[in-house]
Amino acid sequence: MYAHVIVDIAHSSVDRVFEYRVPEGMELALGQRVLAPFGRGNGVTEGYVVALSPDCTYDPQRVKEILRKEDPFPAFTAEQMDLAKQVAEVYHCTMSEALRLMIPAQMRGQRVREKRIPVARLVMEGEELETLLAYTQRRAPSQYATLEMLAQVQEIPSGDLYAICPKAKSGLAPLVKRGAVVMEEKAVRRLPFGAGRVVRDSAPPLTEQQRAAAGRIAVAMEEESGRVFLLHGITGSGKTEVYLDAIGRTLNRGKGAIVLVPEISLTPQMVSRFRSRFGDTVAVIHSQLSVGERYDEWARIRRGEARVVIGARSAVFAPVEDIGLMVIDEEHEQSYRSEIRPRYDAREVARWRCRAAGAPLILGSATPSVDAYYRCVNRGEMELLTLPSRIGESTLPRVYTCDMREELMAGNRSIFSGKLSELIRDRLDRREQMMLFINLRGYAKFVMCRGCGHVIKCPHCEVSYTYHRGRNGDYLRCHYCGETIPIPSVCPECGKAYLKHFGIGTQQVEEQVKDRFPEARVLRMDYDTTRGKNAHEKILGRFQRGEADILVGTQMIAKGLDFANVTLVGVMAADSALYFPDYRSPERTFQLITQVAGRAGRAQAPGDVVVQTYNPDHFAIQHAANQDYAAFYREEILNRKIAQFPPFSVFIRGLYTGEEREVLEAARRAGEACLSLLEQRGIEPLDVKQGPAPMAKRGGEYRSHVLIKLMRLPGLETVLDELYRILEEQDRGSRRPVVEVDPLSMF
Repeated sequence: MYAHVIVDIAHSSVDRVFEYRVPEGMELALGQRVLAPFGRGNGVTEGYVVALSPDCTYDPQRVKEILRKEDPFPAFTAEQMDLAKQVAEVYHCTMSEALRLMIPAQMRGQRVREKRIPVARLVMEGEELETLLAYTQRRAPSQYATLEMLAQVQEIPSGDLYAICPKAKSGLAPLVKRGAVVMEEKAVRRLPFGAGRVVRDSAPPLTEQQRAAAGRIAVAMEEESGRVFLLHGITGSGKTEVYLDAIGRTLNRGKGAIVLVPEISLTPQMVSRFRSRFGDTVAVIHSQLSVGERYDEWARIRRGEARVVIGARSAVFAPVEDIGLMVIDEEHEQSYRSEIRPRYDAREVARWRCRAAGAPLILGSATPSVDAYYRCVNRGEMELLTLPSRIGESTLPRVYTCDMREELMAGNRSIFSGKLSELIRDRLDRREQMMLFINLRGYAKFVMCRGCGHVIKCPHCEVSYTYHRGRNGDYLRCHYCGETIPIPSVCPECGKAYLKHFGIGTQQVEEQVKDRFPEARVLRMDYDTTRGKNAHEKILGRFQRGEADILVGTQMIAKGLDFANVTLVGVMAADSALYFPDYRSPERTFQLITQVAGRAGRAQAPGDVVVQTYNPDHFAIQHAANQDYAAFYREEILNRKIAQFPPFSVFIRGLYTGEEREVLEAARRAGEACLSLLEQRGIEPLDVKQGPAPMAKRGGEYRSHVLIKLMRLPGLETVLDELYRILEEQDRGSRRPVVEVDPLSMF
């Protein structure tokens, strides 16, 4: 028997199948990981079995032999191997890179295995046991205490036994020698956060709107047509309950389900809700899990013990067999696109898996991406389901837009508008909770010299440092490369002592809340306060228990949270992202304001939202204040049509990093080759830019790019594929170009 193996080397020169002889007595299956000799030196290399054959296409005498299997069971399903082929083709990566997406990274190189612990098991029974108990009670009290404990539980981890019965430390070994007890090793599961005991609940009755949406999804399940739904429901409308209903139906049909949520929304609160409904059949996959926890959850899914997977982007590749449903919550989130190679889009991968399985795909959001809404209502690629009302007696919050220009003219120089200060005081008096949102961690956005106007920038990234306050003094930090320096006493440019920080971050908001409202109990939630394991859970748990009045945070608090006692949300700087050099800035601003505003008034008590802005007339802020997605979409899609931005056009970008002269030359050659191809195809680009990227330096490396804008026309996919290869083929040594279609960032 011969195995066709993809070696685990991410290089195009070996991106093909290699044939190996299967040793006598070794049973192999498709998807198995193996160790095999490779190359002239016969170095031991990991590989993946993608086919088995009784025949060999090469000289059998020259074919090498597999050394051993890495796992007792196949790591990949047949469906996953087909999926990997599609990922490799569409996202221009090697087959080994695609297959790596399907397993925990630490499985490669055997850096993680199941956890095994020593367990003591009582094997003696009946009269023989009674005799031994009587004997040890008189002659060996430590053995007697150990036997008495084991007689109650039959088996117990030795560590637990020693903790409960200290005498077992001396009593266990003699009992093993007598043959009364045997020591075994047993696998134990490492529990991820939120995987402890939960109280099971039952499904509440659905509202009329929820029933209508759930009914359409149920029909699609029966049809097995792979239909895609866009579930547009305002904040608090009960989208999650529609997901839970669909998952319940899926499990009843004997199938599995995958639910994707943005990493920052994957809170213990959300996980607990799913586990309360479906129990231990729920597995969790996200970046905060330890290496062992992630492996154990993956193994449970692979063995079929977990049939519902809830996780962040990478969970789209979970080895769920017989998929019956996939859900992507907050489908508008950028985090569903990978920023490292392979640069896949989890929403697109989910479509492939659902289409192949005939399973429905639900894309849910209170603020759908403009692209998804356009594909739904203008192109008919999805079916629109709507939840226009909140559940029960709760209503959308009242929104107050505060013009901070007028506040300044009236003499208010604080970061709090008069209205926000008034409402914070009111909520403190009523013992209700609040959230204050500012999408910048640290204390201030930048430091500038008022003498010469110089802004202190990171020399490695050519962007301004962010001002931070720490226990051991203030400092400046680059949020791109992590470089940290102390605060200079004078301007490095002119030597004057006129340095001042500008802008506000979470630290400053927290500090000023405590200064103005000293009785308020304040928590802060941002990247700096959530680095530790389970830090999210601890902060949100304290807020849930009412141990704080105000939660200050970045976009971590903008979605996925549901606190009944939160009746006020303050958006401290609504226009902070409005004028980024990116055509999606209005869309992202609208989404962020709408999402964070939706945290207020989710129970019976009415909610208020204060939106502080210097641009109250901008349509994105006005429509967000009115919670009017339809009006925002109509205006935004018209603006994009006029300017020929996606979805009416397509951007493709090649980004080159390295030495300055090298990357400029690479961008020049790539740009010329792309323009030559477009000319041959008779395509006139809408725009072409080549040269230094907007962020010309990052992490000490120079950055140049080629950015091409094309009209979206039939047959464009073939041209994009050709452009992709041209942009990627620039030979600049070991640094691989980053090529993206409609890139996440234009920087």
